[in-house]
Amino acid sequence: MDKYLCYAVILSAFLVIGCSSTKSVALNGKWSLETINEKAVSKSDQIPYIEINISDKRIGGYDGCNNIGGDLIIGKHDEITFDKMISTMRFCHDQGENAMLGKVLESVRRYEIITAKDNNKTLLLFDENNIKTIILKWQESNKSTKIQ
Repeated sequence: MDKYLCYAVILSAFLVIGCSSTKSVALNGKWSLETINEKAVSKSDQIPYIEINISDKRIGGYDGCNNIGGDLIIGKHDEITFDKMISTMRFCHDQGENAMLGKVLESVRRYEIITAKDNNKTLLLFDENNIKTIILKWQESNKSTKIQ
């Protein structure tokens, strides 16, 4: 009887580990910025985005004017931290909330991925007070970020 209980515990551990790592792998890829601090992104020649690379533990992206980058820390369950964010320092006219992308990312502590019936994914990022600060939409890697 103890042998079966041991197998059940080991199988449960594999399932828990497998499910949590699958969830974080779903973060991999390019996400276009929809809102930041409840404000729609500023329209520009190129839509702001972030690109998450789980294996390298890095984040890169574009805020509509400047390139951004930093370290990525994935915790247990739905914990996430963007650390040591850096940015190029181009002068940008009328940048709005987009210019705050790197700073707001540094305040993020939790994420949630919502998959719609049509398989479109939305990434919600929450700060340390569990306030939704950023909403992003999944972008296919070959999809253009230019506004038509």
